[in-house]
Amino acid sequence: MPGGPRSPARVVSLASIGPLAVAVAFLAIFGWMLLASDFLPYVTDNNESFSSLWHAYNLYHFDIRGTAGLTDEASSPHPEAHAFLHTHQGNVPRLFAFVLYVLGARTIESQIGLTTLLVGGLTFALVYRLFWRLVGPLFATVVCLVLVTDYLFVAQWIAVTYRVWHFVFVFGVLACVCELGEARARRAALALAALFAAVFYYELVFAGFVAVFAGLFAGWRYLRRPKLLLLSWTLQALGAAVGVGVLAAQLTLHFGWAVAVEDFRLTFTARNAAASDPALMAYMVDFFLRHKIVFWQNVVDARSFRTVEQFTLLLTTLHLQWYSPFVVFQVGIVLAGWGVGLAGDAVEWVHARMGRRARLPERPNEASASMLARGGVVLAALGSTTVFVLLAVLRDEAFLAQGMTGASFAQRTGGLGWVVLGGLVGVVGLAAWDGQRGWRSLLAELGRLSLPRVALTVALLLTIVLVMRQQPYLYLESNLPIWHRLMHLAAPVWLLRLTTLILCALAAALALLGPGRVLGPEWAARLKGVGSYVVCGLLAYSAVYLISPGYVYSGYLSRYAPLAVFVFNVAVGIGICLLLAATLRTAAFARRRLSGATVPRAPLSHIAPLVRAGFLVVALAVLVGFWLHVQLVQVRLFPPDAFLWVKLLGQPPFKGQSLVSNNYVAPFTILTGEWGYINTTLALDEIELTDDGYRVDVGRQEYLWLADGRTNPAYLKPDLFVCARPPVTFTILQRVTDQADEIDGCGSVPLVANAAAGGQPYLQHQLVARDTSPYDSWAIVRLDWDFPPFLAPLGGGAGRRRVDVTPEVRNGQTVLRVRYEYRHQEGVPERGTRLRLEGVTGDGGVCTLAEAAAADSLTVPADVRGRVRVLVTPATATKAGVSSASEAFVLGSDPAADPCGGRTVRRE
Repeated sequence: MPGGPRSPARVVSLASIGPLAVAVAFLAIFGWMLLASDFLPYVTDNNESFSSLWHAYNLYHFDIRGTAGLTDEASSPHPEAHAFLHTHQGNVPRLFAFVLYVLGARTIESQIGLTTLLVGGLTFALVYRLFWRLVGPLFATVVCLVLVTDYLFVAQWIAVTYRVWHFVFVFGVLACVCELGEARARRAALALAALFAAVFYYELVFAGFVAVFAGLFAGWRYLRRPKLLLLSWTLQALGAAVGVGVLAAQLTLHFGWAVAVEDFRLTFTARNAAASDPALMAYMVDFFLRHKIVFWQNVVDARSFRTVEQFTLLLTTLHLQWYSPFVVFQVGIVLAGWGVGLAGDAVEWVHARMGRRARLPERPNEASASMLARGGVVLAALGSTTVFVLLAVLRDEAFLAQGMTGASFAQRTGGLGWVVLGGLVGVVGLAAWDGQRGWRSLLAELGRLSLPRVALTVALLLTIVLVMRQQPYLYLESNLPIWHRLMHLAAPVWLLRLTTLILCALAAALALLGPGRVLGPEWAARLKGVGSYVVCGLLAYSAVYLISPGYVYSGYLSRYAPLAVFVFNVAVGIGICLLLAATLRTAAFARRRLSGATVPRAPLSHIAPLVRAGFLVVALAVLVGFWLHVQLVQVRLFPPDAFLWVKLLGQPPFKGQSLVSNNYVAPFTILTGEWGYINTTLALDEIELTDDGYRVDVGRQEYLWLADGRTNPAYLKPDLFVCARPPVTFTILQRVTDQADEIDGCGSVPLVANAAAGGQPYLQHQLVARDTSPYDSWAIVRLDWDFPPFLAPLGGGAGRRRVDVTPEVRNGQTVLRVRYEYRHQEGVPERGTRLRLEGVTGDGGVCTLAEAAAADSLTVPADVRGRVRVLVTPATATKAGVSSASEAFVLGSDPAADPCGGRTVRRE
């Protein structure tokens, strides 16, 4: 693209090589992800693929008239459990999953594999088409490669059958907007309206993002073509009306208008204010359960989110940080230089239009004394700023987002040799300016520079230093050890320093000389368009964040879900292309000068462009290499096969078992083929013995998303408890810092811990499988619902006992008649209840004196005297209950007598 018009052969070459490179990368990356995970990739979250399969199953097997076509979220194969509806979005992806299901893709593996390859392939076709239209094939290829290699924010979501549609809708809508003014405008118009209908029959916050993005993008593109702009906005509005209208009609048909409006109000309120209002939370739980509506209680009090500080902090800590601070800073330097260069172009254009541009000498030999003095001032300003940047980069590791650690200047820079080397490089650079014309020529050239550009360049370099010094405060301090270690492992720190200095120099050149002179006029002109793309996207993101910050935080940022990625990944692509364009132009200039010059006359002036090109190549290689290094590290930290253990649930003895979990159950129930629901309270394993039996604390059952949840007692006795602890930032931090012993895994869940230790006195749950790695990320527990019997209290009033004893004398022997009232909350008959006579010593010890089973009396041994008591342990054929003791009483006339008489005494 730079370097003059493109020949037809060059166009064909770029047009074929670019898509081929993208296709190879796509198939290699996603083929590996699918094969390595046995078609169950789970990086940080693939739950929605399983839920889409449940949606398709429910749509296929159950009467649509009972749901009005809304999304049935119930995870159960039984008709009476349906429907439990997901109402705050239309959920287009389930329709595609339904089509695949009808065509025979009825396993989760086939659904993920087909959707990834078909819809994921469509995604990158749309990306390539959009950015080819905006800039050209080389830029489209670079952006596609940046996206396809982004493991955390793109690749993992392309393999999620629900989220992959985010990419189709964003890039598809923008591609249609681009093509409204071209030959196939009618097709693009129909596609734009259809896509907007689908977007607004999807997730409404995401739809808002797409609407603002596409509206602004169309406004920028067709500002001078008002008919096309009006057409674009009209098509978007019509599509949105259709999508929202269909959803509203379904909700009204099923629930009625009043319930539908209340559902929308509560859903929006919950994401932004409900966390601070317990009464509202209680009302919402009751409302949603009563109307059988799915509601996630990831409520957020968003009142403190609507500040610039919080907006920035959430973006840096939950999104940009995962690009690594180094990549963010380096790309930011280049983009800042480009932006300032465009601002300088704008200033010069305004001055030219106003007729305020002064005439300057056209040739260096026309330079006057005032021009040389002006050049001296510019040289002093730029030189002092350059030294300031040089010292700032060499001073410590702030450019890596690592704060100062108290080391001396010499220790930080590796000695003053760095400064000497920097000075030598500067001298060589100045000498290479032009070996023939010397310092006078240099001052004259500097004097010809636009003073506004010089001021902007100085301000840019000072801002870069300021941001560099503040970097450690832009990220969570607890997470910085991840990146400190990874950045030091990626490359020698001296090479990262050199790259930073090179990119600072490139940014200064872009600002001082303008993008046209540094990149070439064609690249400079085309990249303006994609810059507008980034501005429109950032404004759209800011708008939806301002409207619903709680939902953006809980639904996207905290989950690393795709929203900001549509802006920042393209920005990374722009940064790489700016560097690439500057490298290509500098290399071409060096080649022309070397091929047509007489080298002995001015060797430095001929070698300098080649040296500059070499430096740019180094910076480009380091930036691209570091990006790929970050992705490989993320693969190690979030391996795609970490969820393979879930396949155990599809095999005996777990197949066909019902379950509860502390996590989303769709992945588990898809494989077991039985009902399941979320219950985090049950995981606490809190059981209380009451007068009516054993009460298991199951909480409010707010996630019992089964239509007969309030009437079917079977849901109180699931077969399994599945603990799942997906990876979070803290876990990753522990992995990086080798402190896995501090990870809060499934072993910290009381139900799992009690099952492993056998510590629950009432129900003996069994730990049957678990993650044996240090991360303890999953466990499967077989639940025991065989409740033991218990003894009911005798009589009334306070201090009631459950065992009453009456001594009697029969045939010269003392016999204790024991009275108790056996109970079992499920009516299981008594069998094998044991009575035990115990002696009670003066110091609190006890000993066993006599025992009997299935009896109502005990015969006291003839030698027993002193304080005694009777214990009754109720039993069924399978389970013994809690023992209850009678009040201690005295046998014989001496209460101080030792009843144990040499028998074994134990302490309670």
